[in-house]
Amino acid sequence: RYLGFIFVLMLALAFGLTIAFTRTSVSRTEFELFVGLHSDKVSWGRQFLTFLLLFNNMVPISLYVTVDLVRSIQAYLIQRDVHLKDGEHSAIVSASNLNDDLGRVDYVLADKTGTLTENRMLFRMCSIGGVRYGDNNPAYKTESPRSTMLHSLGSSETFPITEKSYLYDEALLDLLGVPAITKPEEAFVHAFMLTCAMCNTIIPEATGRSPIGVRFEGASSDEETLVQMAASSGYILVGRNANYVTLRISHSAAERNGRQWHESIFKILGVNEFTSERKRMSVLVQMLRIAEDVNGDTTHVPDSSGSILLVKGADDVVMELSRGGVEGDSSMALCGVPVQDVREATVTHIH
Repeated sequence: RYLGFIFVLMLALAFGLTIAFTRTSVSRTEFELFVGLHSDKVSWGRQFLTFLLLFNNMVPISLYVTVDLVRSIQAYLIQRDVHLKDGEHSAIVSASNLNDDLGRVDYVLADKTGTLTENRMLFRMCSIGGVRYGDNNPAYKTESPRSTMLHSLGSSETFPITEKSYLYDEALLDLLGVPAITKPEEAFVHAFMLTCAMCNTIIPEATGRSPIGVRFEGASSDEETLVQMAASSGYILVGRNANYVTLRISHSAAERNGRQWHESIFKILGVNEFTSERKRMSVLVQMLRIAEDVNGDTTHVPDSSGSILLVKGADDVVMELSRGGVEGDSSMALCGVPVQDVREATVTHIH
């Protein structure tokens, strides 16, 4: 705004002096020796431009070059400042023309996560069917990668490593390693993994850069964490469209390395998206099995086990709804532990 004021002042001075010069020149008729012109022949436009050029130094054009140079030096110093480092990463200056605006900041307003903080979700422990898994892990509070954590425990990797899954429990691995479900706790774990793998909006993409061969894309960090945990436990989401969800299930590292996993296809019968009012997401699916038609070709038909309702949401909402009682078998679990904090979510499986 100061530049505009200076520019208007310069125009006003040039205009006023042009009028004054014109009136003075018209009243004088003598010959001016130093310019060689008669004073009664005055060009008003030329005089205005003359005064405008005389006052052009009022606009500090050279100062802009100096200010830009100072801003560039300040940006370099900010990037080199050791007090602004976050771990091994230094500060990044994307625009140097905002440096002087920092001195005008009095208050900083931000939401709880995501704006000025890092929302990094890691799955470390869960409770399935009333049994807690992962809390007895001695490396629970470490930030080491999961492979390093398992190596420190003296255990071999049983399932693929994923970026956000730090869950490790010997009892849980034993339940995941059974080829056939014979106990209630095995059914609870199976239902829990199915819910985490399918009750979401994550889109899987095949890639050779991931240990599990799949990269997960989604808008929710919580959902991505749950899907990665299920994948590290042998329930890998490999396909999804509007009508079907495909899982690749393996019960041990030997099965996975020998490519002995089996694909399970589920037909989506209905979806209730997560909303702030419902505070939960529900997916109704039906498992398909391979059968032969009259021509001998293989096809997928609905399994006789019936439909499965998978629900994931806030613990207070889902637990309150579950207390009302449902017909048939149901399992529920509290899950989800982010870095330096605990975030609870409840998943329910109704068959």
